[in-house]
Amino acid sequence: MTIPKTAIYIISKLEDASYEAYFVGGCVRDMLMGITPGDFDITTNATPEQIKSVFKRTVDTGIKHGTVTVILNSENYEVTTYRLDGEYLNFRHPEQVTYTSELREDLKRRDFTVNAIAYHPENGFIDFFGGRDDIEAKVIRGVGDASERFTEDALRMLRAIRFACQLGFDIESCTFTALQEKSELIAHISMERIRDELIKAFTSEHVEKAEYFTECTILAYALPFIADYVEANLNSFLKRLINLPKPMRSITNVLSLLLKDMDGADVAKNLRLIKIDNATARDIILISQNIAWEIKALTYHVKKIMACIGVENYFSLLACKLACGEDISLLKEISDEVISRGEPIFIKDLKINGNVIKEHFGVQGVKVGEILHALHDEVLKKPDINNEDELLKIAERVLKSV
Repeated sequence: MTIPKTAIYIISKLEDASYEAYFVGGCVRDMLMGITPGDFDITTNATPEQIKSVFKRTVDTGIKHGTVTVILNSENYEVTTYRLDGEYLNFRHPEQVTYTSELREDLKRRDFTVNAIAYHPENGFIDFFGGRDDIEAKVIRGVGDASERFTEDALRMLRAIRFACQLGFDIESCTFTALQEKSELIAHISMERIRDELIKAFTSEHVEKAEYFTECTILAYALPFIADYVEANLNSFLKRLINLPKPMRSITNVLSLLLKDMDGADVAKNLRLIKIDNATARDIILISQNIAWEIKALTYHVKKIMACIGVENYFSLLACKLACGEDISLLKEISDEVISRGEPIFIKDLKINGNVIKEHFGVQGVKVGEILHALHDEVLKKPDINNEDELLKIAERVLKSV
């Protein structure tokens, strides 16, 4: 695994200043799994002030918890001081932290063994808690007492299932027992955090591991406003997700499949409670309520649907139909051909607009809209007529008939 030179430079600069420094957390786990890390976090016995004295450009991104972002060549690296966490009063963050000079003390406060491994470019891996063995065994295990880890930060319970879904790992039995026993604590976590972890789990490569949700009550506490609905529909929802290829597991498709059997007004209300933005919510409502909508395998009809709901929503609708067991192969073939040929789909694709119609025929208001819609329908049937001369001839005929 190639580590960025800038990341190694940070380690060496801290060591040149007589401090320790290691890569830590997800980047180390990913390196051991042969996955390219998304970022490289660094832990050190240098305090935030000492870190800032070593590097010219830094930002106090998490200074309360000992984290400084070091900026090198427009790249950002989080550098965090070894620390001991104080008492957790809100089931999420420690009220205060104490710096320590011991790497082991820093690693033992972390959530799971697979995330509690440190790495040094010259000295190799530092693994006090068996994280490398758990990666080999494909197991998510709490560091030390999992019940304590979940009581400290209740979000770790959802993270356990999310990591299982992302990595294809199992959750170690004692860790999952602790998760079951502590599930009600998730009610203390913000909906935004809950939503993000659920979406990450449900859009992951190994979504079959989301079956852990069926074996515990955590969703009842995470989503209390739809607990009964989720309990009744969870198994069928997970089966649909498994049928949905990974590239199609967008937030829109996932939530459309989850809420497909719910009344539209309730879908809208619950999406607000889950803190989904308005634009995404509109798409989810549209798709979830129309998964059973019959789309005829005709080019004109396919384009009509695309024009009505948008191309992206059309393909989301197909994806959800596929997840529900419908054969979409012919519809997909037709729509792919339409896109590849660059055929006009929307009114804005017409080679004339409302201003041309107004100037040419001297009409205003509603009649302009009627003519444009008639032209649009004709072009959906015969895309080769989409040129100004042909469209003006058709518009003249339409004008005489309205």
